[in-house]
Amino acid sequence: MARDSEFQRERKKKQLRQSMVTNDKVRSAPVSWAEDHRRTVNVAGIVVVVLVLAVVLAWFVAERLWRYKTYEVSWRTDVSNASSAGYVSYGDGIVVMNKDGATYYDKKGTKVWSAPYDMSNPKANVKGDYLLIYDLKGKNFAICNKSGITGSGTTSQIITKGVIASTGVTVLQLEDQDASLISYYRNTGEELAVSIRNPLQIDGYPLDISVSPNGQQLAVSYYSISEGVGTSSISFYDFEKGKEAADRIVASFDYSENGAYVPKVVYLSDTKAFAVGDCCISFFDVSNRTAITRKDVAVEGEIQRIFYNNEYLGLVVRDEAKTGYQLHIYTSEGNENAVTEQDELHTGYAFQQRNVVMYDADYCEVQSFSGRIRFAREFGNNLYTVIPGDKFKTYYLATMEELQQIKLR
Repeated sequence: MARDSEFQRERKKKQLRQSMVTNDKVRSAPVSWAEDHRRTVNVAGIVVVVLVLAVVLAWFVAERLWRYKTYEVSWRTDVSNASSAGYVSYGDGIVVMNKDGATYYDKKGTKVWSAPYDMSNPKANVKGDYLLIYDLKGKNFAICNKSGITGSGTTSQIITKGVIASTGVTVLQLEDQDASLISYYRNTGEELAVSIRNPLQIDGYPLDISVSPNGQQLAVSYYSISEGVGTSSISFYDFEKGKEAADRIVASFDYSENGAYVPKVVYLSDTKAFAVGDCCISFFDVSNRTAITRKDVAVEGEIQRIFYNNEYLGLVVRDEAKTGYQLHIYTSEGNENAVTEQDELHTGYAFQQRNVVMYDADYCEVQSFSGRIRFAREFGNNLYTVIPGDKFKTYYLATMEELQQIKLR
């Protein structure tokens, strides 16, 4: 009996242990599922990250490294009378100019507006939503926005240069025998009571003008000769902050030390400007409008081409030590962003994002800032100009007969 009782006790202990093990398995089952779920989520997350990285890498290769071999024509239109005048990038499309008027086409090739005028040699300047068209060596001008003409006018003297602000304020440099005359106009074409008249014998001849996007500042490059020695200078006018200054000049910089001839001055933005001379580039910080600073960068070689947008300045320089050319790209602060060797000098250059578009009458090439060729194509001596679209891979090609938009493939 004792042995039976002991057997029964051992049997109950064994059953109890089995019950405990079974219960532990039942209790641990949810924990094990949660761990499996977390592992599944982690694996899925890793897969998603890998896929995203693969997509980003593919995009990088396509957008930065891929070389496009052909293109497709998105649309085309007849512009047989425009080749004698010109084209200008405007908004998300392009404006075609001839002697009788201008036509604005959007990026889909739809005619948005036509602006009639009578000009022998129409030239254009764009800032923001406003477009100025003026008759170089003539007296007529027209001001447009995305809806069409907002104003026009006729000057009393010959126009030698015209610029426009993003507000529509227009500045015209007029030819005068004894003095330089710079006049301001509203976007309606009405002349403002703001002008600059400087005697040529004292201040020199104005080589170039540029108005700030807000229309309140003006930069003028002057060239004067004294005792047989020529000197360039840059004067900054401010019609808001410079009310107390003589002639509204808030800063003036001369180039007598290096003897530079400075025929180009440009406002990149309301806070940045630059000037290009034959031996140097000057970058101006105009954020403090009454304490403008200047940074000079020496240029080794002869400058052949100048092009720019709101962020970068590009120079093509003949390399005197070699047979080719160098393409220099600078930021608006005056820092050299890139420099590449170039075998050929092309007719035209333009920026498109971090690429440079260069073209001749029979050839178009797109290079990255690092010099990698993204696209190269011969066009059979038909190109008049090439203008980058608002997005990479899209371009406007103007021939002697038609305007077409293409997309690289």
